[in-house]
Amino acid sequence: MRILRDSILTDLLPYVPHPAEYSGLEHNRRCGDVRAADVTVALAFPDAYPVGVSHLGTQILYTLLNAMEGVACDRTYCPTPQAERVMRERGVPLFGWESRAHLGDFDVIGVSLSYEMVLTNMLTMLDLAGVPLRAAERSGDDPIIVVGGTQADAPEVMADFTDIVLVGDGEASLAALVSLVRRAKRDGAGREAVLLEAARTIPEAYVPSLWVPRYRDDGTLASLAPVRDDLPRTIRRGHVPLDESPAITHPLVPATAGVFDRISLEIMRGCPHGCRFCHAGATRKPIRRRSVDDLIDTAGTLCNAARAVMDNGARSVVACATHGVLSGPAVQRIQESPLSEVVVTNSIRPSEEAAACNKIRFLSIAKLLAEAIRRIHNSDSVSSLFV
Repeated sequence: MRILRDSILTDLLPYVPHPAEYSGLEHNRRCGDVRAADVTVALAFPDAYPVGVSHLGTQILYTLLNAMEGVACDRTYCPTPQAERVMRERGVPLFGWESRAHLGDFDVIGVSLSYEMVLTNMLTMLDLAGVPLRAAERSGDDPIIVVGGTQADAPEVMADFTDIVLVGDGEASLAALVSLVRRAKRDGAGREAVLLEAARTIPEAYVPSLWVPRYRDDGTLASLAPVRDDLPRTIRRGHVPLDESPAITHPLVPATAGVFDRISLEIMRGCPHGCRFCHAGATRKPIRRRSVDDLIDTAGTLCNAARAVMDNGARSVVACATHGVLSGPAVQRIQESPLSEVVVTNSIRPSEEAAACNKIRFLSIAKLLAEAIRRIHNSDSVSSLFV
């Protein structure tokens, strides 16, 4: 693999507005030696570094893959327009943040498409890495481009640029794909063989080159049909029990500010409210919750980890989820456990915000919130409210 450390140091970092964002010096980084690994993976978040480094889903997959034997998983992000201009002018390709390896030399590039506005950023990143934009133009020397995230539910708009789409929760399907790539490298199998085997054996894998879309007269998608009889007729959305998804107890802490300067604790996936306009309520069924015991144990580990990194950029410790509901008994157990200290009394720097509330609907928690907010406003020191 081509290591670009010297080029990044001399041709990029001195010329970008926030060089710490490109330093790859996050606390708790854990990518192994990409030159010695059996399989190399780069998780690409197609947005600016402060957004991507705060993304919980990327941290979950990053932790999972780096725990696999023989796998080195790095991260990369979309450079800002200023940094992109510098990279193009000075000939610096896009790279893995920790390894400083050329992104085009990785075996797999996994892109998280979380919202529509990042679709073009994915193309920018592939172009900066020297990877052909269209899947049909890639050779056996190019990485396998895998996309996931919420936009994988409607992947056809990016089908021409994607080798594999993993629909739904990515923990099981991405691990299966990485294992498949490892076997293929060992056996000398080529790129097309990997794509075909992924389509055959991974229920969540949609390989656009092996399916033919049919459109209605108004341009909307009517159906997808596989080009081979030995391929499945339908693609299954992945749903992973939360006890099979690693709880992030030692998250990445950037050397500079992220959009969320806090450590996140996932309490559930999906939402029981089922609002028609909400993606999580409509597509993330069945609802899965972590047990209160697991939340309490993980929060204790997070507290210990946070004490070690408070001076390295983390400003809060947060127990949160995108959508969540805690019942009255669960709230009572949390109040009676050490987790209550995380939720309402974790004192941090006086200059920081008094409270950080995520978008969660809580049932039977109004009294806890009201009391916590009253204590914060009446206190001389600043505390964090994590919900």
